[in-house]
Amino acid sequence: MKKNGHQKIVKNEKGLSSPYNFINRKNIKSPLSAFHNKLNDNNYDIAFEITWTTLTPVAANPCNDTRVAPSFSLTGNKKDEGYGGYDKRWLTVGNRLAISPFTVKSAIANGFANLLGGCYRVNDREEGHGGGYEEGQYPYSGAYKRYRVSMDNKSKPGLLLSCEKRTDGKYDIKVQPVIEYYLDTSGTGFKLIPGKTYHADSLEIRHKNIIVPKSLREAGKTSSGSSREVSLVYYGPYRFGMDLTLGPGELRKGHYHRFYRIDKDKPIKTGTLSSEHFEPPEQLKKKVYLGNFKILSNDDFRNNKQGGIWYENLNTLIESVNKGETPWIYYEEFDNHITNIGKNFLFKALFLHEDAVPAEQRECKDHTKDMCPRCAMFGMTDDTEDRGNAIGFKGRFKAATLISNRELEERERKVVYNFSGTQVPLKEWVDKETKETIATQEFLPIMGPPKPSKRDIDGYFNSSSGKIKGAKYYLHAMLDSAKNIGGVDDKKADDYTHRLRNYAQVCKKNIEFTGTVGAENCNDEEIAALLLLLHSDASSHGFKIGLGKAYGMGTVKSNINKIWIRTKDNYNQWIVIKDIPSNLEEMSNILSKTFPNIAQRLKTLKYVTEKTSNIINSMKHIDERNLTYPSPEKKKNDGYLDYWKSFNQRKRI
Repeated sequence: MKKNGHQKIVKNEKGLSSPYNFINRKNIKSPLSAFHNKLNDNNYDIAFEITWTTLTPVAANPCNDTRVAPSFSLTGNKKDEGYGGYDKRWLTVGNRLAISPFTVKSAIANGFANLLGGCYRVNDREEGHGGGYEEGQYPYSGAYKRYRVSMDNKSKPGLLLSCEKRTDGKYDIKVQPVIEYYLDTSGTGFKLIPGKTYHADSLEIRHKNIIVPKSLREAGKTSSGSSREVSLVYYGPYRFGMDLTLGPGELRKGHYHRFYRIDKDKPIKTGTLSSEHFEPPEQLKKKVYLGNFKILSNDDFRNNKQGGIWYENLNTLIESVNKGETPWIYYEEFDNHITNIGKNFLFKALFLHEDAVPAEQRECKDHTKDMCPRCAMFGMTDDTEDRGNAIGFKGRFKAATLISNRELEERERKVVYNFSGTQVPLKEWVDKETKETIATQEFLPIMGPPKPSKRDIDGYFNSSSGKIKGAKYYLHAMLDSAKNIGGVDDKKADDYTHRLRNYAQVCKKNIEFTGTVGAENCNDEEIAALLLLLHSDASSHGFKIGLGKAYGMGTVKSNINKIWIRTKDNYNQWIVIKDIPSNLEEMSNILSKTFPNIAQRLKTLKYVTEKTSNIINSMKHIDERNLTYPSPEKKKNDGYLDYWKSFNQRKRI
């Protein structure tokens, strides 16, 4: 359904919209057929002079200003110093703002991948806890991730039947799913024997199945004839804690005994766990962040109610199985395959981020094998072990710095932050001739790297498969100013004392940057993709660069000013096209003399674009969207779970 001829995006019931969505890229991979050192038959060298115009405020801060300190304490206390970015500045060329060629190449490469296909790249560096993290460093970086398994039917009870080690160090496990019951009293009038069957005439159902104490009786005793009689097997005293360190009744848990019955509707589950699950904390913390507290003894944990690092020694489960026992565990599964186990109901899951990438979308790491269209064009790092040191595949795309034509002067702003008696001078940059303000220094909300927790919640990951949903695609929004985003200027002094909050040099909208990009040895499909990306407004695609994408910052549109083309038949002569029409269809008519199939290629890609990004990313009626991350709080009907549920299920008309 369209309104006034435009695609309309309907807000969800809370009036909010996630700042990003996901695009499922094509998984086409093929051997390299085009290289940058020669020109294939029916391929072309092509270059573009382009102009990028900012449609919203943009903060691209790749450089450090050595004249100022990297941080500025807002409270006046030295211990509160460490806010990043006070010394961050735009790249400048001759006192003109410039967009780095690395930023240009990255933005175009991502758009290219969304059109023609591309692998999904995730952090694959091992950056564990080690000796702690520095101030201002986000503690959840690295290839390995940990997250608390959701209580929303994701942490399931079971009995570990077997745990067999393979030659590659992994463990194949089998788990018998069970239905779990608690007895919330210490006495029964008779001795409970593990493995023995007991009967309960009635059950009180709460968050978990709680046995009403007076109804419990031994098997074979006279039945009351209740139709709600249930046969239960006694497992043993209830224990909990990170490593089952706590016994019945401790820390007000109130459960004393644990019973179960076999879940007849669920067959035996299987899974494979990597060796990392069974490493001691000294080894595991080199791979993943385990917590910010020193290791405390069990007594300290009981007495002080303080946790150490979140760690469960799963080796004790293997030892129990080897003794012929069947340990009680909790498990998490995706696609009916167990991926994590733990001793505690609220156990922490461990996974390698790369394992969450679909197999067909894994990152290209070997240039001698099939590569995705993005890596074939823009290059990649080949780090296969059999060739020793990492080498790079150069790729065929080239980018120059895009430079603004407005020369700037730096000066101090009249407006300063003033908290707890401390003034923080902020900078602004004005046009040297007109004295118009072109860029300002602003204080932005916290923007740490995304923390891929809640893998089973259906936000960043698919809750059924556990895989990432696709390439993250930041949405556009009508943002006129970067001032007071998220209400940061209105917060109290204490709200600013977070080391991950950063400053930014932000240029205003409608600033133009011009430069040249090009690609070697391109076929007509690759050329069509570049034309569509480099000569369209944000309603068709649009680039997002710099900081604050989640708040609407960083939107730029691209226009082609001039095109150079070189063919194999006339290699020494460049074809130059100067008069570029604004309409892509008119451009295709001009280019069809050189590229006979270009009109059809553009038509196909334009259709793909409209069916994907345009529907979720149209600039039409965009003022109705408020880009906001889900609330971290778990309030009833207004928390993280309900947010993603309502957002993912909303309808677009």
